[in-house]
Amino acid sequence: MKKFLTAMTLVTSLAMPSFADFGSSFSNFDSPVGVSVNHRPHGNPPPPPPPPPPRPVETTVISTPDSPIRLGGRIAIGGGFFNDMTHVNLELGGALHVRVLPMVFGVAELDLAFRNYSKEYETGRSYGLYTEYEDSFTEVSLDIPLIGRFQPLPFVFFEGGLKLGFNLTSFYSDTYTRYETYGGEYVDSGSLENGDWDADFVTVSLVAGMGFTVKTTFGGGHHRAYYSRDVDVGVRLVFDLNNAEFDYDIKDKDGKIHHYSAGEGHPWSIQFQVTYLL
Repeated sequence: MKKFLTAMTLVTSLAMPSFADFGSSFSNFDSPVGVSVNHRPHGNPPPPPPPPPPRPVETTVISTPDSPIRLGGRIAIGGGFFNDMTHVNLELGGALHVRVLPMVFGVAELDLAFRNYSKEYETGRSYGLYTEYEDSFTEVSLDIPLIGRFQPLPFVFFEGGLKLGFNLTSFYSDTYTRYETYGGEYVDSGSLENGDWDADFVTVSLVAGMGFTVKTTFGGGHHRAYYSRDVDVGVRLVFDLNNAEFDYDIKDKDGKIHHYSAGEGHPWSIQFQVTYLL
């Protein structure tokens, strides 16, 4: 019996390595060459695509370092009163803005200006009639304002300087209208004289004003950019330093020339202006 147990133990010890080697052959079993193995797909959904890039936006601000020089179109309309005369004016032209310091700009403009000065008065009543007269003086000039601008904020500015005006043409008219003294019924009307007005060739004016810069945006749509532009909206006081003389000559029926004066003084006006900057 003792010999039998000793023999069984020896057989078992010799047989165990063979089974271990047999098992390791199963664990090292590789797929045959050329045979694909299907793996189970992953359960998580794919990541979302990245968002599209934002549309480009073009902006032009007068105080940015990348726009030291600006061009624009300008329109201004104004009016005033002095020495019983009414003054109205219209200016059309362009503007050049140059940044000198972060908040200081030089502004040069070139405008075609139209000015009219008029005065109405009437004669005494005689022979059952009275007459109303209107003297009108018109000037077309080329104006060159040279202005300094201080802009403490991107949307507020203050400005001041000089404006030179070069007379291109000037003329006057003297019209009348007669009425009956009693009842005021119209009788007739006409013109005593139309001719050249000898206005100053060069006019120098003081300019002072303030205003705001507002933004306008346009464009957009599919595959299109939005564009932003600055628009200056402001008010100016313009005071002429020249002592303007509003006089003219009239030739009577006998051929004699009579010199008349409707007044003189320093015209001024309040202007409202808009400048569209590119």
